[in-house]
Amino acid sequence: MKNTQIAPSRVPRRIRKPMLQAASIICFSITQTVTAQNDYLDTSLSFEQRVDDLVQKMTLEEKILTVSHSRKRLDRLDIGYQICGEALHGYVGPVRQPATVFPQCIGLGATWNPPLVKQIGNVISDEIRAMYHHGTAENWGKKAPLFLMAPDINIARDPRWGRTQETYSEDPFMLSQFAAAYVQGMQGEHEKYLKVVCAPKHFVANNEEHNRFSADPQISEKDLREYYLPAFKAAVTEGKSRSIMTAYNALNGVPCVANSWLQNDVLKGDWGFTGFTLPDFGSPLWMIEGESWAAHKGHGYAKNKVESAWLCMNAGLDYDVFSPVYENHLKEAIELEKVSMERVDDAVRRCLLARFELGEFDPDEMVPFTKIPFSVVASEPHKELSMEAARQSMVLLQNRANKEGKKLLPLDASQLKKVAIIGPNADKVNYGNYSGFSKTPVTALNGLRNYLQKHDVSVDFVKWDKKVTAEPILQEFISLLGPDGVPSWRSQVFANENYSGKPQLEYWEKSMDISWNKDFGPRTEIKSPQYSAIWTTTLMPPKAGQYLIELTYTGGLTVDLDGQRVMSDWYLNAKERKQIVPVALEANKATEIVVKFKSDQINDRVKIAWVLPGEQSSDAGSELEAAQSADAVIAIMGMTTAFEGEGKDRSAPGLPDDQINVLKEVLAANPNTIVVLENGSSVESQWLADNAPAILEAWYPGERGGDAIAETIFGDNNPAGCLPITFAKSWNDLPAFDDYKVSNGRTYMHFKHEPLFAFGHGLSYTEFKLDNFDLAKDLYDKNSNILVSFDVTNTGNRIGDKVVQLYVRDNLSENNPKRRLKAFSRVAKIKPGETRPVTLEFNSSELAYWNDSAKQFEVSSGEYLLELAESSAKIVNTKPIKIK
Repeated sequence: MKNTQIAPSRVPRRIRKPMLQAASIICFSITQTVTAQNDYLDTSLSFEQRVDDLVQKMTLEEKILTVSHSRKRLDRLDIGYQICGEALHGYVGPVRQPATVFPQCIGLGATWNPPLVKQIGNVISDEIRAMYHHGTAENWGKKAPLFLMAPDINIARDPRWGRTQETYSEDPFMLSQFAAAYVQGMQGEHEKYLKVVCAPKHFVANNEEHNRFSADPQISEKDLREYYLPAFKAAVTEGKSRSIMTAYNALNGVPCVANSWLQNDVLKGDWGFTGFTLPDFGSPLWMIEGESWAAHKGHGYAKNKVESAWLCMNAGLDYDVFSPVYENHLKEAIELEKVSMERVDDAVRRCLLARFELGEFDPDEMVPFTKIPFSVVASEPHKELSMEAARQSMVLLQNRANKEGKKLLPLDASQLKKVAIIGPNADKVNYGNYSGFSKTPVTALNGLRNYLQKHDVSVDFVKWDKKVTAEPILQEFISLLGPDGVPSWRSQVFANENYSGKPQLEYWEKSMDISWNKDFGPRTEIKSPQYSAIWTTTLMPPKAGQYLIELTYTGGLTVDLDGQRVMSDWYLNAKERKQIVPVALEANKATEIVVKFKSDQINDRVKIAWVLPGEQSSDAGSELEAAQSADAVIAIMGMTTAFEGEGKDRSAPGLPDDQINVLKEVLAANPNTIVVLENGSSVESQWLADNAPAILEAWYPGERGGDAIAETIFGDNNPAGCLPITFAKSWNDLPAFDDYKVSNGRTYMHFKHEPLFAFGHGLSYTEFKLDNFDLAKDLYDKNSNILVSFDVTNTGNRIGDKVVQLYVRDNLSENNPKRRLKAFSRVAKIKPGETRPVTLEFNSSELAYWNDSAKQFEVSSGEYLLELAESSAKIVNTKPIKIK
């Protein structure tokens, strides 16, 4: 709207209305045209008044386009279309533009510093505004989006979830603090205008990737209110988010996109949300019978697109993103009287209000953010903030002393002549999910090299080149028999891309190594330009352990093992590509494998092979030689988005076997080996904890991560990050992946086993003492502030930060959490010998639990125990309080 303003009349308002009324008598016309009086462009009016005026002027078709993610302009009103973008931990797109990349969100959670995340949000939205006003137009003639589908505040319920990296914590209170802070920073705190619009996602319980289009978790209202919803509530009530994105999955039988209880009752009713809701891409389509995407089954909740339109609109969905449902079918739903114009107008108002608040209908000189220069994008101050965030995100998991009592970290560069750097992530830019890109990223290798060169220490880098040969899955490891009694793969081919209807072809393959071309293959037999195929068999793994499934293919491909999706690549692409998927299998246990493929190409390839446990790069090779001749070894291990990410849940615990096998030999050869982990979830490895003297968790550390890793290893940065999630010892200690009942062993609050590393755990290069824990009083009513005070003293010899944590325990019910985090703070830059007084505060109303019968939160009278802690497993002091 910026460059195509319709100027409001310059006639004074007290004279303008009678003049226009007279003119309307003379020039009355039944055609709908924009009158000379355009109150929606009158900046002296409130946004709400202007929205009402614009809605009154709109035709039904214009209203429908307003609530549809359409690329059509409203030419009569001279209103352009909008685009949506991503900005999870830095600007992503869709207009491709280098920008500052911050650490992945799980790493930001490890800072335990919401004010820092608010500052990061402010910087990201500064860059977006600068690109929007002053960048180069690319996609659809746009420069950048002002509607951002972020942050992801689905809680880190289970480490197997592929998108754990995208969120901040497993704790609802902590996640709420970060959610509100990020939204506040992104949207800005101007008294009138929004800098951008945030759409926190995915509302709600989007915690499985392998079946996210059809998942239907059954969750009690108590668990929802206490665990799954608090971060969304904080984003709305504290962060003032102007949008919310619903989830693909259903909730208690109703798809979230059409769930009136979620959108109307809770969001808009209980929380007073006045913004607009939007679906995850295509959600209104995937709830229709027979509709599917990427071989994923949908919900089958609506019979057709018209029914989907009225179900979604009546449930509170205001804006349809990347689906044709509203644009093409909402009008018919209205004509059938399934949707009222009152509801449509409400949705239109909500969508338009956000655009007015962005200043889209106002002159540039009135909107303060138009003056942000393009020079701020990826500027040095922003890069330095990314560096500081990476520093604060570093978690020192382990730093054991040797026989002489000396701890391995920090390394002293002045005492070193040569350092060996190894590992698959050493020379890799690991941004994680939903990342933009930096023109100057620093890998761990580059950061360490740059640091060591300044200290005249030589670097011996060993490139990770662990090539293993995958073998065909032999018939002796297949138990499904074909009609001829031979172990085989059952093949079903469909004359469409949706695996729907009766298969056109059915036959049996002896081996999954298939190549088709224009003269040979299913397309030539079924006479269809598009087709899909399903191959199914039953594997009998010869030994237990981690297997590598190697997939070579064109087209779109998904793989399920015993009903769980372990790989998805749904994009039709003629280019042959390869993926290696690690999976944990049990010996001689029948495991069903289902491979789904679709294509619209001439030449196709599908090959499936595997590498058995014990055959995966057990020889350290050059790494061993480098370790033997070095003073210290820095091993950059971990994961990538090939192991975890959107559409891909983790399929095997801990580190990949090839990394463990190399570490076994390297640690035996050189005990001065530091293991650095880059990953987005927990690493479940008792062997690693037992054998590695020093372990540094670096997460996916952003564009300056390599520098932050180097500074931390050599002591220039004293690590103070703490785990925002629990590291379990084994997936055997976890509830079933699809079990959403929190009290069944979820998170530190209900975990039934000893963790590998506890929630809140994090070491330092100095020592701290927490004492003088005190309360002003010990008796409170049910709505009063509770203040605790204590001292933090640095008793070591290095300056450092300290994360202090306050938990609450109660014995009101055996199903209640063991403890709940209620306050925390990162106390910064405490000097050696310095004592810093600290006060933590929370309201007694936050002790409430949800009462299902009364449908409200209630605080019970009785005794509670306040716990001052360094982690959820390290309680320093306790104080009882009573609630009357």
